[in-house]
Amino acid sequence: MSIIDQLIWSLRQSTRRFLESFLVVMVIALGIGVIITQLSLYITTTRQIQRLEDQDQFRIIWVKMKGGPGIARPPLSLVRQGFEENRWEFDLEQLEEFQNRLPSTMHAFVTSSMVVSIEPIPNYASENAVAFSSLGTSHSVSLTATTPEYARFRGFTSEMGSWFSLFDVHNQNRVLVLSSDLGENLFNEEDPLGQQVRVSDMNNRWEPLVYTVIGVLGSSFLETNQAYTPFSAAAYIQSSHVRQPLYQISVGISAEADLYQALERVQGEAYQFWGDRVVVESSLEQAREVQDRDRQLSLLLSIFASIGLMIAVMSILNLMLARVLKRTQLVGLSMALGASRGMIFMQFMIEALSLGLLGSIFGVLLSLALSALMRRTLGISIPGATVFQTTLGVLIGLAMSLFFGTYPAYLGSRIDPVNALRVD
Repeated sequence: MSIIDQLIWSLRQSTRRFLESFLVVMVIALGIGVIITQLSLYITTTRQIQRLEDQDQFRIIWVKMKGGPGIARPPLSLVRQGFEENRWEFDLEQLEEFQNRLPSTMHAFVTSSMVVSIEPIPNYASENAVAFSSLGTSHSVSLTATTPEYARFRGFTSEMGSWFSLFDVHNQNRVLVLSSDLGENLFNEEDPLGQQVRVSDMNNRWEPLVYTVIGVLGSSFLETNQAYTPFSAAAYIQSSHVRQPLYQISVGISAEADLYQALERVQGEAYQFWGDRVVVESSLEQAREVQDRDRQLSLLLSIFASIGLMIAVMSILNLMLARVLKRTQLVGLSMALGASRGMIFMQFMIEALSLGLLGSIFGVLLSLALSALMRRTLGISIPGATVFQTTLGVLIGLAMSLFFGTYPAYLGSRIDPVNALRVD
C-alpha cells in the first residue's frame, strides 16, 4: 500500500469518527492559536519598545514644577488662581548649573515652539538686490526657541555657519538657524549666512521682529521647514527681561547611555538641586507600564495555551488508544490479508499526523481572529501569524501528533491477528 493509499485510508477512518476527530482538531487548534497569538504579542511589544528607544522623544526626561503647568511660558502669561504662591521656577543660569551636574551623555535644555511667518529682507546693497527682492514671500515656519544643548542632544551639524551659543542666549541675540530646505526656499542661490529675515506672528499679537541667519543644518537631517533661535530671543518674550522664569526643563539622553540609570541620575540631581518642589517624569516609565500590562496579558495567554496543549495531549493519547481498541478486528483482518506490522503502524501514524496538521491550520486561522479581536477591543496592534510563526505552529502540531500518536500506533501494530479476529 502506497503512502497516498494509507493517507486516504486514514482520512476515511477519521471521517467515520467525525466527532472524535473534530474534537482533537479543535483542541490542537486552540492550543496552537493561543501560542501563536502570545508569541506575536511578545514580538510586537519587543519591537515597539525598541522603536521607542530609538526615538528622541522616548529618550527625554522632564523636570517639572510640582503642581504647575509643566510647560515653558512667557513671563507675563496668565496662570491659574493660587499658582503664584506655590509655583517653582528657575532661570537659564540655574539651567546651566544643573547641566554642569550631569555627565556629557545628558543634555539639559528648554524648548518652546510656535508657528510663525518668515520672509527675507532684501539687501539693497547687493548686486542681486532686484532679483533677491522678488524672493520676499512669506513662509509658514515652525520656530523653536531653545538652548545649545538641544542641538547636541539631537546631533545637529551645520552645513553652513554654526549653531547659536550660550553667549547668544545670555545676550538675547536674535539669530536663527534654518533647516536645509527652509534656507533654500528663502534664499535660493543666495548665501543665507548674514541675511536678515522678518519674523511675524500668524495672529498678529506682536510686532514683527528682525532676525539674522547664522547657520543652516545639513541636508541629511529630517528637519523640514524649521527654524531655531535662542530661548531668550523668542519672539513672544519681552526683551527687557533678562532672567526668564521657566517651569519645565528637558534632559535628553544620548543613545549610548542606559535609560534606566539616566533616569535615576536625573532624579537624584534634580531633587538635590531643587528639593521636593519638582517632579521628574519620563516616557520610559510609561513604557514600563505598557510593558508590564503586555507581560500580564502574555502570561494569561500562556496559561490558556498551556491548558489547551495539556488537553490536546491527553485527548490525542486517549482518543488514539480508543481508536486502536475499536479497530482490533479490522487490524487483525488487515494482517490476515497480508498487511505487515509496519504498514499498520504507518496507518495509525498518518492518521495522527493528519489530525495534527488540520489542527495546526485551524490554529493559525484562530490566531488571526484573536489578533483582530485584540486590535478592536484592547487597541493592541498585533500583526497576526507571520511565516515563521505559522511554520512554528504547524511544526508544534505535527510534533504533538507524532509524539503522542506513536504509542497507540505501536500498540496497534502489535495486535495478534488470531486473537483480534475472535473479538466480538
